[in-house]
Amino acid sequence: MLNKLTDGIYYLPNEDNRDRPTLGLIYGDQWSLIIDSGNATQHAKEFLQEIEKLNAPPIKYLVITHAHWDHILGMNEFDATIIVNSQTNELIKEWQKLFL
Repeated sequence: MLNKLTDGIYYLPNEDNRDRPTLGLIYGDQWSLIIDSGNATQHAKEFLQEIEKLNAPPIKYLVITHAHWDHILGMNEFDATIIVNSQTNELIKEWQKLFL
């Protein structure tokens, strides 16, 4: 269940026992921004299901805070522009090579 911080700012709390980090949602009138993608596709899907309940605008951006597996493995579930810093981007590229 999403927790509301303010109008347009919500988060899905972390679950330490399932290695799930906190995920964030910020939205305005036209677009939504997601903060971190979750530890797996299922985590991301559950987050998206919660977002749907809010009737938030379409997701346009996904910000990845850092390159830990539990923050990036749900990325493929989001149809969004992904924003990462250069160091995180390089690490993700290296990890992709391991699975191609």
